[in-house]
Amino acid sequence: MMMSRLTGLLCLVLALMLPAMARAGCTGTASQNALNIQPKVPVFDPAAADGTVLWSSGLLNSSVSTAVTCSDGYGTVVETGVGTYNSTYQTFSTNVPGIGVRLQDINKTPLPVNISSWASLTNLAGGTVAPFYVQIVKTGPVTAGGSISGNIVKFLAQNGTYPMMYVYFTGPIIINPTIPTCAVTNPQITVPLGSVAASSLASAPQSSFNIGLNCSGGASGVTASVYTTLTDQSNPGNVSNTLSLTSASTARGVGIQIQNGPNVISYGPDSKTIGNTNQWLAGQTGNGSFTIPLTARYVQTATSITPGTANGIATFTIGYQ
Repeated sequence: MMMSRLTGLLCLVLALMLPAMARAGCTGTASQNALNIQPKVPVFDPAAADGTVLWSSGLLNSSVSTAVTCSDGYGTVVETGVGTYNSTYQTFSTNVPGIGVRLQDINKTPLPVNISSWASLTNLAGGTVAPFYVQIVKTGPVTAGGSISGNIVKFLAQNGTYPMMYVYFTGPIIINPTIPTCAVTNPQITVPLGSVAASSLASAPQSSFNIGLNCSGGASGVTASVYTTLTDQSNPGNVSNTLSLTSASTARGVGIQIQNGPNVISYGPDSKTIGNTNQWLAGQTGNGSFTIPLTARYVQTATSITPGTANGIATFTIGYQ
């Protein structure tokens, strides 16, 4: 009798292990599938009610494939979003606070949904289409804009336990609440650097100056990120951190460095496009005045120095997000 009990217990243990063995039939790494689209979310009032749909796509037909294979079939595949799910608005969180992504299948059923039509498939080749809709939804306070990129949709085989593929947009989703825009209050700035002995360049004093902005037009409580690029007017292709002397300067072996706090600024093209070469974040501002504090000083650029006049001209370009 005792042997019969042991046999029954052993069979029970094997039965409980079988599902785990079936899940182990999937191998491979989840693939990344690109969808050639860049949503154009219009500028919106951040005071809009939570739940407001800021942008809706048409039906997006994403062609998908995956390197994941499952010897016993994919089973139930869960199609879902990336990020934390918000059941109130049926959205998935993004890196922009207060903004969520709502995903719907071809029947406009909010994700996550289960796909049973792939259950018996052991592999998924190119040409398979996964249609879905996307909405950008305000889910909470929005105090600044931002950019959403990366994976949007994911597919998980074996009842959501094995990642098989992801879908991402080729262009970022730009979020633009009504932010302040700014005007420069001192578009021409002269910075005297004084006379410095060649032997004292290493300890040359710094001269302080400010770029002043007056910002308006933003919604209450919303800030804009202020990005700045300095461009070397004498050598527009200069991307180093030393400003060239003008052609009329008679000194040699000398350049000019500009700093924002402890950071020495490098130069870049004359462009306000966010992400411009050597563009830097000056800070964030709401409506009102905003000041960008800077300092400038002479630096030695060659072994020998020829005394004379040493002037440089830099232009500055401001971009907002």
